[in-house]
Amino acid sequence: MKGERLLAQRVAEPEDCDAAAPASAAPNAPCIYLINQISGHGHLDMYARLYSKCLLENGYRVLLLSQHDPGVKQWLTAQSPALAARFVCLTRDGVAAPPPERAQQSPERRAPPGGLRGALGNALRAWRADGLEAVRDLYDAKRHPPLPFGVPFGHLANEMRMAERHSGWPPAFALFLYLDMMGQEAESCRDLDALGVPWAGIRFHPNGSYREKFRAERYFLGRYARGAIFLNPQSIPAYRRKFPHLHFASFPDVTDAATLPAPSPFVTDARRRASGRKMVLQLGTLSPHKGVFDLIALIKRADPKRFFFVIAGEVFWSHYGDREQELRDFLESPPENVLVRIGYLEDERELNTLIEACDCLYAVYKQDFYNSSNTMTKASVFERPVLVSEKFLMGERVDRYRIGEVVRPGDVGDALFWLEEMAARPHERFGFEAFRRNHSIEALNAALPAALERWLHGPQKRGFSD
Repeated sequence: MKGERLLAQRVAEPEDCDAAAPASAAPNAPCIYLINQISGHGHLDMYARLYSKCLLENGYRVLLLSQHDPGVKQWLTAQSPALAARFVCLTRDGVAAPPPERAQQSPERRAPPGGLRGALGNALRAWRADGLEAVRDLYDAKRHPPLPFGVPFGHLANEMRMAERHSGWPPAFALFLYLDMMGQEAESCRDLDALGVPWAGIRFHPNGSYREKFRAERYFLGRYARGAIFLNPQSIPAYRRKFPHLHFASFPDVTDAATLPAPSPFVTDARRRASGRKMVLQLGTLSPHKGVFDLIALIKRADPKRFFFVIAGEVFWSHYGDREQELRDFLESPPENVLVRIGYLEDERELNTLIEACDCLYAVYKQDFYNSSNTMTKASVFERPVLVSEKFLMGERVDRYRIGEVVRPGDVGDALFWLEEMAARPHERFGFEAFRRNHSIEALNAALPAALERWLHGPQKRGFSD
């Protein structure tokens, strides 16, 4: 096939992930295919590094199939050449296998109805907006098939076949780093079943978060489905009741703490302009659920002699409807005590360096944000208190671990009171160490082997629970 020849040519190029299978790899060690569907945006490249390292440290070989080269091979080589010898990376960028013919022509391949929020049909936008908005549907999936959205599994299944042919490493198991973007219609799930490889994946925003009745993800009905990783442990009981034959595991929301050798010009400018004022940072994609207008209202009420605000991230203007121009006016001509950078910080080390430079983090998301945020792990790593909504997982964890304060969403007076109190609080009154320990790479290394044992060897039974 033309696509297969292109992939073979691409991965053979020396600058591309060092893709040749190493001769020193353990010949009998099971090979885990780690699927990084999107690279260069969000946290998936960081997850690719950390999960690869954990899998390798537990004795597996790892084949990372990634959209672009995220530098994992080089990162591993610098840490442990022995681990790097059992790792292969193949890139997908520009050489993806053609999907099955039916996937190109199927009438099911259409954007979701306009009533669904968050542009679910656009998987890249969904990721860059920090995940899919959950479909609010109280009907059971046995009676109502899920609406089609996301990327068909057929694309990745074909690429995995070609990766095996090129590397000579057959997959014992596949771990998808971002299940949220994958299609759930019947044909997509059949394409995944046809691959014949047991699999699990990370579901950042499960449909069943904080809801007793929900439409379950259809791919969990697949013959080779083994379960999923959730970053929100409160999602697990509902899924275990619906899929008692699968294993759903709660994993820590890990992060990479590497910083730049020297601050970037943007970080240097932020420090200079803050000039001794408390620096408050909002980072990441600026989508409506991040509460941007609440932050603007807070900025207007805060004392500009005490607080300096930094807003860094890509804005999806079209998500703001008739308030788009209002947001543009503020971000393009901010007041003196606000520094704005519109666009992604491509190097995660610059993001970490910016967090290290600030005094507080602002993450007061809207009330329907149920799940984890990597911002809290980074806040704990760099010991910077974080302001969050009082609702759901983020509020519960901030309260429990004492890593910041919780506020009522939309209540600017409440947010300002707790921001002032938090900024003045002695450092020793925060509980960063406990949160950091429970969401560390060591915690991931402790959770991963037991889950893999269940997924690779546990009994399986297909179908919904009655």
